[in-house]
Amino acid sequence: IKILEASAAAFWARIRPRASVLVYAHKTTAGWASIVDALRSAQFMVTEAWPISTEARGRMRAQNAAALASSIFIVARKRTTTDVGIYARDVLPELTKIVQERVRILSHAGITGADLVIATVGAGLRAYTRFARVEEDNGDELEASNFLTKVQQAALVTILADVVGLDQSGMSAVDTISQYYVLARYQYGLADIEVDDALVLARGMGVEFDGPRSLTSGMTPLVLKIKNKVRLQDYRQRGAANTLGRFDGMPAPLIDVLHRLLWLNDHQPTAIAAFLSEAQSDTTSLRLVAEALAGRQLTSEATSHEQQAIGRLLPVWHRIVVESHQERLL
Repeated sequence: IKILEASAAAFWARIRPRASVLVYAHKTTAGWASIVDALRSAQFMVTEAWPISTEARGRMRAQNAAALASSIFIVARKRTTTDVGIYARDVLPELTKIVQERVRILSHAGITGADLVIATVGAGLRAYTRFARVEEDNGDELEASNFLTKVQQAALVTILADVVGLDQSGMSAVDTISQYYVLARYQYGLADIEVDDALVLARGMGVEFDGPRSLTSGMTPLVLKIKNKVRLQDYRQRGAANTLGRFDGMPAPLIDVLHRLLWLNDHQPTAIAAFLSEAQSDTTSLRLVAEALAGRQLTSEATSHEQQAIGRLLPVWHRIVVESHQERLL
């Protein structure tokens, strides 16, 4: 990436290739902006991006938690036009088609987690880089960094729906903080996350990383900062707080409600009915989040403690959650 930032455009202009192949092997999309800017400066467009397995699984776990199981091979060719594209009219329809198609193909091929996200984002660059300039409806140029936020969001929403299991009809009822947690577990499993990676994902989901009612706020934050990394907190670290998940004038994120519910099911099951009454959450949407987190698609070397807790709750969901909640209302 440093080479691309400093001299890629000049290098390609000097050797004048008709095509180039780049290799990208990091979990974050932050480096894409440097690649895109360098390619476009050299009048190149991305034509393809495919994941190819290049690392031994054990080596990656031991040496580099940020590495991908697959490296993303990006094929770029010389752009022969100087066309200007309008994002909503020219780029978005193609981007949507590319993302949906690539998620379907790659997930069926067994590509999961961060590999699926990064490979899909890479393929989506074709819709943007085929134009010398991309503009918003008001005529302002759409910078590469802003486009990357859009393409990552498109990829994540599609993955939530098609891979993780939060379909479009149910997803609208799931708050973005809970969606963030599901996707972070999907991409990174139980590993600590680089701060930049966590920020990129937050921007892609449209959630606040810092500040009031953010991912890192409160006495039981969903995301815990540890120097230059962050760690997702599961129900064991958060669920004992009796204020977690309660309605306080605004509905609590569903993940907060679920974490408290899982803890209560383990330690104080008789308090579940009262808690659900106080939480005022939709139990159908709550179950969607639980089922998404219980899915095999989430990245993990083994079933996590949280997945085990969800596995204890789901078989008795109707009796413990639905019936007790209904009885409390009556």
